[in-house]
Amino acid sequence: MAQSCRARRRARLCLRRCRAAAIDATAPAGKRGAITAALYEAFYLGAGSPAVVGLVTLGHPLASTTSWVTAAAARLVLPVGAAARFVR
Repeated sequence: MAQSCRARRRARLCLRRCRAAAIDATAPAGKRGAITAALYEAFYLGAGSPAVVGLVTLGHPLASTTSWVTAAAARLVLPVGAAARFVR
């Protein structure tokens, strides 16, 4: 039997809370806020990227749009990784 939309949403929310709780339990006390903030940022960026792709596909083909979004994400990996080194 297929899950309802509300049940799937509830399951995803529970999974996010469980991951956040696991990080809270293992992270050092002084870094918990920063680590949890980064985790939630990753969750919400991941949830928002399909919307960005959908909006851009209104004016461009899907193959081009996914290539552009992937290239933009790949371009951010090194600067974000470098910035993360200095946050510690």
